[in-house]
Parts: sequence; structure tokens; C-alpha cells
Amino acid sequence: MSESITYALKVIPDDKEIPCHLSELKKDDLFYLVQASKKSELLVATDNAFQSNVNGQTIWSIPHEAHA
Repeated sequence: MSESITYALKVIPDDKEIPCHLSELKKDDLFYLVQASKKSELLVATDNAFQSNVNGQTIWSIPHEAHA
């Protein structure tokens, strides 16, 4: 079974991007979501990241919307 790794590229001052775990994102952070080596459009976190458990696995989510 192949699993893809999901992570975020957080945008910091000077438009630099740093890789981070979804759990590190906070409300109003600008970021790109990277899934299966594909980078999303620029997103903004509308709330802090949160975790839930699905079938015994910890899943991290980040509420977001496209950045205008």
C-alpha cells in the first residue's frame, strides 16, 4: 500500500516558504498544502489546526480558504 505524505509550506516574511506539519499552522497563516507532491494554491488558515482520531489514526486538519 502506498501512502502519500501531506505537509504544509508556511509563507513567512519576504515570501519565503518553510515546510511544516499541519499541527503548526495557526489562524491567519498563509500556506500551501502539499499532497502527493502537488502544491495547492495559496491558502489562508481561517482557524487553528486541530486533530481528530479516525479508525485509531490521528488526523490533522486546518480550516482554510483561498487567499485573495
